[in-house]
Amino acid sequence: MKKLIALFTIALSTTTMAATPIQNGMVTDTYKKIIKQIPYRVEVCQDRVQHSGDGSATNELVGALFGGAIGNSFGKGDGKDAMTLFGALMGASLAHDDEVAKGPTRTVTVCDVETRYEESVSEVYSHSTITFGLKGREYSLDFVK
Repeated sequence: MKKLIALFTIALSTTTMAATPIQNGMVTDTYKKIIKQIPYRVEVCQDRVQHSGDGSATNELVGALFGGAIGNSFGKGDGKDAMTLFGALMGASLAHDDEVAKGPTRTVTVCDVETRYEESVSEVYSHSTITFGLKGREYSLDFVK
């Protein structure tokens, strides 16, 4: 009796499936690329030219004072003010040029730590799409396995 019920159920389900034929069913798997960045640190060194001198503007200020005093002794009226300004600018410029020309330059190695990234690319499963035709219409469905 159990065999008869099982056969009847199979026959009934076969006829219902035959009544709705599926045409051209196809499953497509989709993959996506994953880029993973792995940080690492590296020490980068470079040579830089450094001029001698203390880096302050002391020499330029002293040169401007002396140049202004010398320029003040020339001219009359507004010309005296112009000569004072001209003397101060020339004194500062000469003091700066003298400081640069006087001292030799030296090369200094400067090192910095930088973070860089190593990339690894891998493909992983994203989803699947089933596409099929039923009763003259096209259907598609996305799913995850």
